[in-house]
Amino acid sequence: MNISLGYDFPHVFEPLSLVGNPACGMGKKAIFTAYLLDCMVQLFTRVHFVFAIACLFFVVEGCTPTRFVKPLRKGEKRLGGNIGGPMVRLNGTPIPVPLSSLYYGQGITDSLTVYGGVHVTSAIYGNVQTDVGGLYHLYHNDSSTYGFNAGFALNTAFHVRANSSQFEGLDYKPDLISNFRVWPQINLEGYWNFKKKKEHYLYYGLSTWLEIRNQRESSIGQNKFIFITPHVGITWCGPLWNTTFELQYLAPYYSTQGLVVPYVPVIGRYGTLGFHLTLSKKLVKREYIEEDE
Repeated sequence: MNISLGYDFPHVFEPLSLVGNPACGMGKKAIFTAYLLDCMVQLFTRVHFVFAIACLFFVVEGCTPTRFVKPLRKGEKRLGGNIGGPMVRLNGTPIPVPLSSLYYGQGITDSLTVYGGVHVTSAIYGNVQTDVGGLYHLYHNDSSTYGFNAGFALNTAFHVRANSSQFEGLDYKPDLISNFRVWPQINLEGYWNFKKKKEHYLYYGLSTWLEIRNQRESSIGQNKFIFITPHVGITWCGPLWNTTFELQYLAPYYSTQGLVVPYVPVIGRYGTLGFHLTLSKKLVKREYIEEDE
């Protein structure tokens, strides 16, 4: 079965024996929790392609929200983390995949910010996934209540195989470190400060991922090279902490039918939503924060 970027998968989801079995004596919450954990484990460890969760495009892009919408000030440093992902249907209930990542950014100038991130959930299952990029300020109005920025990033992923037991029964046995992939990414962002005194802002934009390989892992020709994801979000800014909620419309022209992972389509059978919660902290001494206030 060819999925998303074109990798071959066996049957990933096997019914959990406890689900729907009244004799197990488990409550509904316990059953759902067990089912969710079982699906997550299988999704991350039993997929034929060595990226496991990271191999599916909806998840590859869906696990990376917008790192920075507005450039940091020169010398400003910020450390953050996020949780969330694309919507999937588990036991009939739509939920976002609980993917997580950590990132760090620094203002090189008042107009240029660079950053790097690592994906924690993928790493737990032996999949090293990173993103490195920058954001450049393009325009803002005289009052700085709205503006536009552009960004570029390189997303990389490869698998580290700790042992061969997880590939028992599979014809394909990957190397210890294998299937290194790179996806360039271009972002265009617009923002509006709806409460300028505290710099809270709404933002919107387009994230474009590029598939640079012309063949899939199965040696079948690649026929999709551009993946566009519109997104909107809101950021509440504090002296030290920022909180961001982002909503993505992942690959709105890409069909979710026939995929092993039960994504929740948005319109008809195309695309899926992604939800993310991000917290970030400004890494400066307290006295400088008080001066800004």
